[in-house]
Amino acid sequence: MRMRVWGSALVLLFAAGSVGLGSVALAASSSLPEAVTLSAGWQLQDAAKVTQTGDAIASAKFKPQGWYSATVPGTVLTSLVNAGVYREPLYGENSRPDKIPDSLARTPYWYRTVFEVPKTYAGRHVWLNLEGINFSAQVWVNGTQVGTMKGAFKRGIFDISPAVKPGKQAVLAVLVSPQPHPGVPHEHTIRDGVGTNGGITAIDGPTFLSTIGWDWIPAMRDRDTGIWQKVFLSASGPVVIKDPLVTTDLPLPKTDTADVSVQARVENVTDAPQKGVLKGSFGDVTFEQSVEVAAHSSQMVTVDPKNTPAMHVEHPKLWWPNGYGPQNLYKLHLSFEVDGKASDDKDVSFGVRKFTYAVPDSENLTISVNGVRVFIRGGTGVWMKR
Repeated sequence: MRMRVWGSALVLLFAAGSVGLGSVALAASSSLPEAVTLSAGWQLQDAAKVTQTGDAIASAKFKPQGWYSATVPGTVLTSLVNAGVYREPLYGENSRPDKIPDSLARTPYWYRTVFEVPKTYAGRHVWLNLEGINFSAQVWVNGTQVGTMKGAFKRGIFDISPAVKPGKQAVLAVLVSPQPHPGVPHEHTIRDGVGTNGGITAIDGPTFLSTIGWDWIPAMRDRDTGIWQKVFLSASGPVVIKDPLVTTDLPLPKTDTADVSVQARVENVTDAPQKGVLKGSFGDVTFEQSVEVAAHSSQMVTVDPKNTPAMHVEHPKLWWPNGYGPQNLYKLHLSFEVDGKASDDKDVSFGVRKFTYAVPDSENLTISVNGVRVFIRGGTGVWMKR
């Protein structure tokens, strides 16, 4: 979710891209084939125990011996706990390094699964979507390296059309490596105390700060290494929609209208220029915009009240904090059509609200939502010390 504040518009963006079980679903009216989640049949092994290279591991001839059943999405430690290698680390003192070794945070692991590409993907681009791997990865499909990833919060989206055939099985192998700065955790004891909270892990991203341990949590021995977000297949035509973004603005103190803006990048993944129409709808609003995209290029498309009067919404249903009103959400459906056929589509849920952080009669930090002051409850020592 992405948010813009400081007295301007709210931006609410949920990962669009759709994945069957548990993620954003494709609209029922879409003519595109359904996305397929790859959550079953995964296996896992310490890379040091595997002598073969990625092209061989991602081959149908490769027969895993002694590999563990893997949980995807999940961390390496999740899989090893579920496989019975280690006990539940959140119980008692099971997370001590004499029970779960800290070397997990320095160990690359291979993940592998076999899947079938739906027959309905024939004649379309086939995409492999990895929504989150910690921390870096090499990705192989049917003996071919299709891409790499680096960064725990980066998405990997790879066109695997040349490597697979609809209606046939394929092999996916992912070599996952831990963050480069796992650090050395301080072990909490009565004698030694909690030590210094956090540590060098934050170099790789602020959310790693607690994986090395804090005053309320011991170190996570794998530092959350693994395929921790969903993996799924999707299909598209020649043009795809990327990173849709919705922003809203209210003319405070009035809230009887809202200006809604939609921004999305459309990318042509073919060798020829493509003409098409970006269409969208939410609530009672519909819009469309003709777009021409050169071969292997992309174009940012913006739809707002300046070029589409319907984006000036009368009597919007506002999103309110808990206790101040309902959490109304709109569902935006975007599609890109080429020659009248859907090439790609995305669904985005968004709320209409506006944050402001000051009022004229107060020198203190005062937070308002939709022009109404709200009382902020909760907080942690980490943020209060900053």
